[in-house]
Amino acid sequence: MYDYHYIRNINEYFKPRTPAAALKAVESNLTPIEGLVYTAGNIGPLSEEPLDYDSIERVLAGENLDIDTNLFLLDIFEKLIKHEDPEIALFAAESINAIENRYNKKIEKLQELLSQVVDAESYRNLARLFFELALINQSSITIKNFYLKEAYGCYRTLEHENELTREDTLQAVRILLELKLFEHARKVVRNQNPGREDIDLLILEAEISFAEGTISKVFPVMAELSLMTERLDEVTLELLSHWLAV
Repeated sequence: MYDYHYIRNINEYFKPRTPAAALKAVESNLTPIEGLVYTAGNIGPLSEEPLDYDSIERVLAGENLDIDTNLFLLDIFEKLIKHEDPEIALFAAESINAIENRYNKKIEKLQELLSQVVDAESYRNLARLFFELALINQSSITIKNFYLKEAYGCYRTLEHENELTREDTLQAVRILLELKLFEHARKVVRNQNPGREDIDLLILEAEISFAEGTISKVFPVMAELSLMTERLDEVTLELLSHWLAV
C-alpha cells in the first residue's frame, strides 16, 4: 500500500517547479513518478497569504486560460507589481505582459487569416479577444475603449456580411453598454425586437435604461415582461418580482 513516502520526505528530492520540468526530472531519475503527480496536481488557493508563487506561475503557464482565470491572475499581479522585493515586482510585470502578449499573438494570427478570407467564426473569435483585452485593461479607459471599439467593429463586419446572429447582436449591445453609448444600444435592441417578443432583448433594453440612470424607462419594460410570465425562467421571474415590488 502506498504510504505517502514522497510527500513525507519531499525535501529529500529534487523539487521541479512546473509539470514539464517534473516530467524531465522523472525521465532523468532525479525524482520518482510521484513527483510528477504531486507537481501537476498540487495547486492551493492562489490568493491565499502567503502567496505560493510557484503555483501562480504554474497556472500562468497553462495554455488557453479563460478570461476569469486571466482576470484573477491579473488582480494578483497588479498588487504584486508594487511589492518591495524587486524580483517579485518584476515577476508580476512580466506576467502581465505575458498575458497580454498571448492575446496579441492570437489577434495577429486571426487578422492575418481574415486578410485572406472572410470567415464569420474568426470574426467572432477576434471580437471576443478584443472584448477580453478591454476587460483586462479596465484601469485605462482609453485602452479599454479602444479594444471595445475594435470588438464592435468585428460585429459591424459580420452585419455587413449578413452573418450577424442573435448572440452577436446581444454581445454587440453589451459592448455599446460598456462604451456608455446608451441611445445607440437602445436603438439596436429595438430594431432587433420589433414585435417586443424576445425576452432577452427586452431584459437588455431594461438593463440599458438602468445603466443610463433613467429608471423610469425600466418599469414599462417590466410591465411588458409581466404579460409573458409563462415564458420566463426562474431568474427572470425573480427580477420581475423585484422591480414590480419596488
